[in-house]
Amino acid sequence: MNTFYQLDVKYPPEFSAEQPELVVGQEHGAVELPLLVSGNPPDLTCTWSFRGKDLIPEGSPRHHQVGPGKSLAVWNVTRADAGPYRAQCSNEEGANETLLHLLVHYAPSIRSLSDPTVVAEGAAAEIVCMADAVPAPPNMFQWTWLGPEERDLDDLEAVAAGAVGRLRVPAARRDQAGRYECRVDNGVGAPARASARLVVHFPPELERGPGWEKVAAPGDRLAMAVLRCRARGVPGVELSWTKDGTALDPEEPRYSTRSWREGPWYRSDLVIANVSAAADYAMFTCTAANTLGSARLDVQLLSTSHPDPPTGLQVVGVTPTSVSLAWTPGFDGGLRQQFRIRYRWPGAPSASYVDVFPGAASAFTLTSLHPGMPYSLAVTSRNALGESPPTPELHITTHELLGEPPPEEEPTLPEEGSFALPLLGGLGAVGGGLLLSNAALVLCMLRRRRGASEGMAERKKLSAENHYSSGEAVNPGARRTLLLDSGSEGSALSFGSRRPGLYPHPETPQDTGPTPWPYPPHHYEDLLEPYEEVGVSPAPPSRWGLAPWGGPEDPWGIYDRVAETALPGPGGVSELPFELRGELV
Repeated sequence: MNTFYQLDVKYPPEFSAEQPELVVGQEHGAVELPLLVSGNPPDLTCTWSFRGKDLIPEGSPRHHQVGPGKSLAVWNVTRADAGPYRAQCSNEEGANETLLHLLVHYAPSIRSLSDPTVVAEGAAAEIVCMADAVPAPPNMFQWTWLGPEERDLDDLEAVAAGAVGRLRVPAARRDQAGRYECRVDNGVGAPARASARLVVHFPPELERGPGWEKVAAPGDRLAMAVLRCRARGVPGVELSWTKDGTALDPEEPRYSTRSWREGPWYRSDLVIANVSAAADYAMFTCTAANTLGSARLDVQLLSTSHPDPPTGLQVVGVTPTSVSLAWTPGFDGGLRQQFRIRYRWPGAPSASYVDVFPGAASAFTLTSLHPGMPYSLAVTSRNALGESPPTPELHITTHELLGEPPPEEEPTLPEEGSFALPLLGGLGAVGGGLLLSNAALVLCMLRRRRGASEGMAERKKLSAENHYSSGEAVNPGARRTLLLDSGSEGSALSFGSRRPGLYPHPETPQDTGPTPWPYPPHHYEDLLEPYEEVGVSPAPPSRWGLAPWGGPEDPWGIYDRVAETALPGPGGVSELPFELRGELV
């Protein structure tokens, strides 16, 4: 029979091979420092120390021993808790210890940034940004231009080593001067930002051009002239004026200067009151100076004149029917100037001109040109005193039209019978409408005739007073004049037994009968409106079954009615116009 015996081997504390040496925590969080230890007897006593100082977990608000292995937990970790921690464990057989390192990650901050970084134009410069961050990856630095416009930094070099980032400028230019931002982001918390200025020193630079180098004013001791000067430079620029190489007399009350700053520019104006042609038509000089050098601008004061020609004429766009031009205005002669474009093409009898709108614009598009046509172009300027010579001519050719115009299509007749049904339907609708309108017209005329018959007796009494119906002889010429001047039958008056026919005709001794009507016949419906205007019935008896022209007793009653209707008031003849009263002679 076999007997088994269990051996109880006692040994001092031993740490496991899996015991970590580095522990990572994040600031403001909690971290546990594990302790993997064993021993026999298993009752172990473990203590912790940090940088040689013993930690007492009992009663501590931040340090606590947890678990059977006596691991150390640290609450509310700060970057100051990072460093080496020593654990010592012991039992009856002996003691042992191990070392753990705590690494605390925290959000970045910028410790220093060189501001400003000053460099001379053309020299190398370097902006240094030092950060405090754990971890510190090599790509945690980013640089950004903070100028008014967006700009990439491909011409600059960004390098980083640990917690230090550098932005290198190989050859500084004045347009690179400005503010740059250093941004640090290590992936923990919010990124850190700070900005620094790059200052590029350069000597003064004056603004030049036609409006700066000449000033015109009348020399009549009444006008005022303003001479302008503007310069930029780093460091700051000082501006001063001289006249014909001599400093301005401070005792001269007519001369005064005013200076101010406009962003990167320094500005000075020389104001001359009561300009005199003898005393003030001269060459004035503005001098700009700083520690790196100086610059001069000569400004000539002269009398008003016609403008100088524009310069720099160029073509900025061409289409088959237009050309876009741009130019630089010349000196305006002291007066408001306007521009005019002169153009011509081969075979033209003379040049053509177009005034620019607005008049002072320095760019214009000339339209209504011929495709594929060569043109010669020039620009002139004019003011109230005259016109400048033209600019040198530009020769351009408009573009050809792309593609051919579509061919004109001949109209085609519809196939036979394709419109027969619509045409029949339309004619039927028109016929029905005419029948309805005729019926309504008959009813309307019957009502009018009934109203006219009721007042017939009274109108005949008034008509009897008209002495023209007595049958007396009338001047044929006057009668003709009345008829012909009236322009229509409805305006004729009654002449008794010498009544005219219905249609006008020549009334001379040679007349033997009525002259045939020179106009084509009309249907009675067409004459409805003229007869209604004089208040008589237009319908013949054969059409409506009524007595001819006003009744069987008086076939000429229509003229009496016209005359009677023409009397506006109850007085009859006394109400006629003056030229129709009395006997005609």
